[in-house]
Amino acid sequence: MSGITREIEHKYREEITREIIEALRKGTAPWQQNWSNCIPVNAVTGNPIRGVNACILSMESLTRGDGNDCRWATRKQAESKKWSIKPGAKPVKIILYKYTTPPKNGGFKSKRIIFVENENSDNNSKKKNGLLRLFYEVYHASQINGIPELQDKAKIKRSSNLNANNEFIRNIIYNSGAVIGTDVEAYYRPKDDIIMMPSRKAFFDMEGYYATLLHEIVHWSGHESRLNRFVSWIFDRSDKEYAREELVAELASMFILSEAGLRPTEEHFNNHASYIDSWISLLKSDPNEIFEAAQKAQQASDFILAFKERDEKFEAKRAAVLAKLKNNKRS
Repeated sequence: MSGITREIEHKYREEITREIIEALRKGTAPWQQNWSNCIPVNAVTGNPIRGVNACILSMESLTRGDGNDCRWATRKQAESKKWSIKPGAKPVKIILYKYTTPPKNGGFKSKRIIFVENENSDNNSKKKNGLLRLFYEVYHASQINGIPELQDKAKIKRSSNLNANNEFIRNIIYNSGAVIGTDVEAYYRPKDDIIMMPSRKAFFDMEGYYATLLHEIVHWSGHESRLNRFVSWIFDRSDKEYAREELVAELASMFILSEAGLRPTEEHFNNHASYIDSWISLLKSDPNEIFEAAQKAQQASDFILAFKERDEKFEAKRAAVLAKLKNNKRS
């Protein structure tokens, strides 16, 4: 673990962005390559690795030769379990952000550590929250001697039962209260706060249907009454804002599908292949884009996965929106 300067962080982001752009140029989004097999997890705690780090380690798992084992650990963690890192093993750097408070002298003495005041801090507060950026070097399970064989993949995937996994997604969608109408294409209409979806018969299987619906549910989460992610109500498919939102939706839907143990289908990937050029253009313009998109995607994923119980206020809203939609069709 080491603190990092802004310059080092920028170079790191540039390097990661270049790798992702190279993968995109080959025709496949890197987070699609391994995301359906397993979720990157901490080998010691079993906790899932989140955000952009999950995307990075999902890509790296394939290069290690085992796309079904997504366990990672730092050297210190491995040694705490009496495991050892194989000679010559090269780690992968991930970045972790921690909030802290400034020291009494007003700043960290080490130039390797950054302190940034949180813009949302209360100006009257004696202590302001700061953001500490830290590098961690992690090793894949295949690089660790003594680590147990991967026996129970249920620790990484929620379930191998497709019916149970589909039910998990159905419950989340229903409990969200999102209003879903029918059209020949899938899209979210922010002005009316409604999701439009083709008939289920238009999809090869239910996994493809749910992958597409989750993509639209992520757009729905950006409404001003929820995560307030949209700069404008109207999206121009040629501008960066549209590419940015589509990237957030794609990442978040992958996070949710992985949590549910569902495999994104080839049909889903093919339907979103048209975004690749716009994503390349977006990432080339600023190496911060993928990191910010992953952060927003994780936020959207957490927001959507939190729908465990039914909120009755959505029933009235659903009825009102459907009534409005029905009246619009008559006029």
